[in-house]
Amino acid sequence: MSTNPTSPRRWFRFRLRTLLIAVAVLAVPSAWVANQVHWIRQRQAVRQHSPPLPLHTMRSCFPKQAPSWLWLFREEGEWTIYWRPDSPYTKAHAMRLFPEARLVELP
Repeated sequence: MSTNPTSPRRWFRFRLRTLLIAVAVLAVPSAWVANQVHWIRQRQAVRQHSPPLPLHTMRSCFPKQAPSWLWLFREEGEWTIYWRPDSPYTKAHAMRLFPEARLVELP
């Protein structure tokens, strides 16, 4: 019985450089998605600690689009962010997380 030295199953062959390029190409979009998800989590944390809305304030029936590409992750924009001096976040932090919103400082 003769044995064939070549295997009937062919394995892919590639260089280490090709592997490094493929990993880099996949890492860039993954890092972008992770950054967007982190931004959304920070926005949700600020919304949780935001003071309750005054009774005379109503949400608009026209939704505001979230900044950048956050709408791809179903993140909604905000028209107004309410801030008090005793809030756990600063005004600058709120404006950085919600660039589309108007900041209203409550007493």
